[in-house]
Amino acid sequence: MQLNEKLIQDVKGFLDEEEGKHLYDIALKASRLGPCLEIGSYCGKSSVYLGTACKNKSDRSHVVL
Repeated sequence: MQLNEKLIQDVKGFLDEEEGKHLYDIALKASRLGPCLEIGSYCGKSSVYLGTACKNKSDRSHVVL
C-alpha cells in the first residue's frame, strides 16, 4: 500500500510532508515488533501516516486523543 497523498493533503494539520514520511518509515519498522500507539493528535495527519504503515504490515495501531 502506498501513501495516499490526496488524503494526507486533505487532512488538516501542521505535520511537514518530510517528517510524515519519516514517521511512516519508523512505524513500518516498529510495527514488526507489535502494535503502534499514538497519544494525541491535532487533526489526525500523523495518524494517517502511522495507520497506513501499520496497515501495510497487517498490524494494529491505536490513537489516544
